[in-house]
Amino acid sequence: MDQNHAADSLGNTYYVHRQEVAAFPGWHLVHLNDLKKVREKAGAVFLKASGFIVLAAIAAFGFIIFFLYIKTKNEIVQRKKAEEQRDRLILDLQKALADVNTLSGMLPICSSCKKIRDDEGYWNQIEGYIQKHSDAEFSHGICPDCAKKLYPDFDLYDEPTDGGKA
Repeated sequence: MDQNHAADSLGNTYYVHRQEVAAFPGWHLVHLNDLKKVREKAGAVFLKASGFIVLAAIAAFGFIIFFLYIKTKNEIVQRKKAEEQRDRLILDLQKALADVNTLSGMLPICSSCKKIRDDEGYWNQIEGYIQKHSDAEFSHGICPDCAKKLYPDFDLYDEPTDGGKA
């Protein structure tokens, strides 16, 4: 053992603390500390201090978990709202798409009788073709120019006084 440690015949070890006595030169006060008890006391102090540290760490960890829970909950609520808005928008767009039935592109039309050629190559009356490919409905009448040409003996329309615009 070194000069700071001592052992007795039973195998107990001690920490040796020496201090010179000023009033009596050459004399020393020797104090022996049982290392088991020193370790126990130091351990108890450490456990007491570390217990507080562990408690503070657990509280901090709990606060962090709570904060993350609240943040995640808010994000989930926001995402659900966004998904609901997206779903409503998709439904609205699907309804609008179902309501919209428009003709587009080039339509081959006879310059004389005004029949339209369909994709299979058949010639159809313009009214039938448009009704088949859209939501439009027709009612028939006759314009003033055709009335004069087809029925010259009948006065179907009054003569316009605004320069020919009816």
